[in-house]
Amino acid sequence: MSDTGARDDSSRAESERGQVSASEQHAPWRAHVLTLLPDMFPGALDASVIGNARARSLWQLYVHDIREYGLGRHRTVDDTPAGGGPGMVLRADVIAAALDEVRAR
Repeated sequence: MSDTGARDDSSRAESERGQVSASEQHAPWRAHVLTLLPDMFPGALDASVIGNARARSLWQLYVHDIREYGLGRHRTVDDTPAGGGPGMVLRADVIAAALDEVRAR
């Protein structure tokens, strides 16, 4: 029996016990990516073994644009560091809003 056949049989047995929903059988692993650059995905994730697995619906990729949760007219997602210094940091309230929505789905 092939590996694929073994997986199909075990999925069917788990489904009969009510442990795996139909949507989980279709894609047993889901990845959610929060990013400011959603156009970069799937990118390299569609190459090689990982890409083949995604094409066969063994896993699903969900890309979420953090800027959608930004504040104000310009959808601000970053701010200066609390202790001062150079650079910018992502705002915790914006990231929390994005995570809350992703978890609610």
